[in-house]
Amino acid sequence: MIKVWFLGSFQVEVDGNCIPVVDWRSKKALTLFKYLSSHPGKKIPRDRLIELLWSNSDPESSIHNLHTTVYNLRRSLFPKGKKGNNHSVISYCNGLYWFDPPDGFYTDVFDFQSMTKTGYELDCVDPDEALSVYLQTLAIYRGDFLEEDLYEDWTIALRTNLREQYIEVALRTAELLVERRRDFNQAIQVCRNALNYDSTREKLHQAIIKYLLEQGRNVDAILQFKECVKILEDEVGLEPSEETCMLIQRLKNAANSGAETGNTARITDRFSVQRALKKGGELLLLFVTAPRHLEENKVLNYLANSLRQGDLICKWDQNHIGIYLNATDSVGVKVVSKRLEQGLHSEFADCKLVVRCVDSSQKNYTLMPTKALGWMGSD
Repeated sequence: MIKVWFLGSFQVEVDGNCIPVVDWRSKKALTLFKYLSSHPGKKIPRDRLIELLWSNSDPESSIHNLHTTVYNLRRSLFPKGKKGNNHSVISYCNGLYWFDPPDGFYTDVFDFQSMTKTGYELDCVDPDEALSVYLQTLAIYRGDFLEEDLYEDWTIALRTNLREQYIEVALRTAELLVERRRDFNQAIQVCRNALNYDSTREKLHQAIIKYLLEQGRNVDAILQFKECVKILEDEVGLEPSEETCMLIQRLKNAANSGAETGNTARITDRFSVQRALKKGGELLLLFVTAPRHLEENKVLNYLANSLRQGDLICKWDQNHIGIYLNATDSVGVKVVSKRLEQGLHSEFADCKLVVRCVDSSQKNYTLMPTKALGWMGSD
């Protein structure tokens, strides 16, 4: 059996034995084998092969050269002259040549295309099974088609088509990883791997930005956007599409309104807030004073929707709601407190907001009673 790997570094194996490129009897024989085996079963006219290998030679010498090259090809595959198989690996009839080993063959290109087709067929009826097939398909793609032969004209179209299939499979795989498994990290990695083959593919950048935003990784999303902008400008002289820009614009709009895209703060208990504060760093704590007649859940839910993912909200004591602002500096707390003050006053006219910065160097600050911190009750 003959096995051939085209995706990435070229490899050929005959009956379990690898045949190094340096062992081929001639470069022409190797090129002829690559061409025929990349189109298994397809009957190729002699004239096309002559044009491929000897475009500037006269017809008579070219035919002789082709016969010699086919002989060298067979001897390269079967250096010991194995009878019965070596002559039929490359079949010939009526001026046509084709690759058709009698003992069977494997090529990663055929495997990749077959798996891709199977994945598409399963996609509509069994998305989970389709995802499994897609992941196997991506694993087959070790690299671009015959990456060592980038300047061989006959490889360009097939290389482009296979790369296109790979990127489409990668995008669909990433979608299913999120839809079926909520696996954002693997989805992002699948897209990043695909960018290694076409860094200008904007849909891959869009997918990564989208998945980062859904994870609340807004800084990473902005960095990815900036990378996309730079690559498009440097490589193809274009600006990102409106669709890509809108992803970041929605983030900016949400930031300006004080809420992160699709994320809210978490309502928890006082002890969870205290544990968060013990992590150190510059931490800020906001207290909201609400009259007892207000429905507490309404205030909590309003605050949760007004703050970011990563922030924490709790009932600190009878009169106060504590808010832990994650990764916020002194400037940020002023912005947030002012916004909350305006929003609470509009939504709940009797609410008052008192803000204090917590010094993380005070090791026992989380245990200090409310009055010791200087906050007053609502009454």
